[in-house]
Amino acid sequence: MIKLKKVIGYIGLFLTIAIFIIALFSFFNYGFFKGQLEKGLIYYGLFGVLFFAFILDLFPQNFSAHAVIVLAALLGMNMFNVVLVTIVGVFFASIVGFWLGRVVEEDLFKDIVGKKIYKKIEESMDKWGKWYVMVSSVTPLPYIPIVFGALNMKWREFIIYGVLPRFVGLIVMGIAVHFAADLLANWFQLNY
Repeated sequence: MIKLKKVIGYIGLFLTIAIFIIALFSFFNYGFFKGQLEKGLIYYGLFGVLFFAFILDLFPQNFSAHAVIVLAALLGMNMFNVVLVTIVGVFFASIVGFWLGRVVEEDLFKDIVGKKIYKKIEESMDKWGKWYVMVSSVTPLPYIPIVFGALNMKWREFIIYGVLPRFVGLIVMGIAVHFAADLLANWFQLNY
């Protein structure tokens, strides 16, 4: 019988490879992703916003949930509803990603870098990680809850330094896009 730890390790390896492939694919197929995102938002409306916000924040890609807000504004969607639904999607993506990192990736991460190096990384994460999480949650730096969970960040710190600033960043983005929608539409040469 296969040990549970091995199964979890294989699942973690699969997820890591899948995330890497998705990130590479999105990098080389930027236009494809942008087109699919626009089509999804047009066709599915707020459900599409929820879905794309969840997916884009769960898996590392060139796009983040911020792109959903910008595209929704260009498509003439109600910014209040878009930001609210995006926050819900981001919340669930952050929680699921962090949990996956805690459950699946920690053992895999330890095996890859070694227990001694992992301990040093964990200590650095405890000391400085919360500030990186906060900065990445509101800037274009990679915001990857799976990694934060795998590095054993505390749930409370993740909520305070990751999730809440992410919400604030999305709200600020929504307000900025709302007031700059006409400018953006002219810049992207789109009419809505």
